[in-house]
Amino acid sequence: MLDFDGDGLVDRIALVSDSNECKFQWQKNLGRNTSGTINFGFPIEQTMPRLPWRTGTREPDEWWEDRKREVLRLQGGGVCTTGSADTL
Repeated sequence: MLDFDGDGLVDRIALVSDSNECKFQWQKNLGRNTSGTINFGFPIEQTMPRLPWRTGTREPDEWWEDRKREVLRLQGGGVCTTGSADTL
């Protein structure tokens, strides 16, 4: 629970299971009804921003190291290898 929209009421936030994207679901807190129960709006799904996957969808072996290499390639840089770890 978190005040997602800044209106002073604590909204409902939940993770959404998705193998290709980082998503969450937000339900606006509409306040209490006459019986005291908190009412929430309909779920709104949000996708978090991220860099594009190499092939359009996430592959099982595609992790941060691949993203780092791709960013450097796009910027015209390179990857320095020191021992077994790549560093920027």
